[in-house]
Amino acid sequence: MFSDFFNNLLFFFLYVIINPRLIKPLINGLYLPVYVQFEWLKKYNFSTIIDVGAYHGHVTKVLHYLFPTARIYAFEPLEENIRYIKSHVRFNGLHLEKFALSSTLGKKIFYKTEYLPASSLLKLSNSIDNQTTSENIKTIVNSTTLDAYFKNINLKGNVLLKSDVQGAEDQVLRGGSAFLKKVSVIHIETSFKKLYLGSCSFSQIYNILSKKGFEYCGSVPDGEFYPIFNPNEASNSIFISKDIRQQ
Repeated sequence: MFSDFFNNLLFFFLYVIINPRLIKPLINGLYLPVYVQFEWLKKYNFSTIIDVGAYHGHVTKVLHYLFPTARIYAFEPLEENIRYIKSHVRFNGLHLEKFALSSTLGKKIFYKTEYLPASSLLKLSNSIDNQTTSENIKTIVNSTTLDAYFKNINLKGNVLLKSDVQGAEDQVLRGGSAFLKKVSVIHIETSFKKLYLGSCSFSQIYNILSKKGFEYCGSVPDGEFYPIFNPNEASNSIFISKDIRQQ
């Protein structure tokens, strides 16, 4: 585990050296493992960005850097993460909302873990490493849907939806049937292993989005600069609206 960490750190510095374009975003305080995931999207010139599962705002900050005039809606249900974002990510055009996005409105049980990025609307299965996640701690959060939140918001231009909600991505999509008609590109975490009870699989996400007029266009790896030649348990899948693909 530690050898992988140091190997990745070493390869990270080598990657920056051979890609000097990354020095500027690094100086600007961006988290480079996130930056390299989203840099390729610049060609789409998004006007609106929705960050579902904002955590500490690393993705929000990167997307603002790439699209400085875009309105960004960041959704995060946990108060401690909201406080962190407010103290570290500040810019005009940011709408920070303390909600979990799902398929229903109201209060929902949310499972916190010691390793906060693994927290979810779903309970961890026994197959995940308990040394890094610890036990599930129940808390109550406010939930809304994409359709309800954006019902009276006029979205123009290209729209990016990023969703990373630890196995509950299908709930986010099912709560946005009307909203998805306005979306151009979706960057969504998909799983190939049941890490959470009741979690959705890649094939389920693929079926939902293909029926909504999106094409699967591959995946973007997490910021692992040291190559690991093992099958991924999850990936950041890219789905693009057929209307955008035809332009």
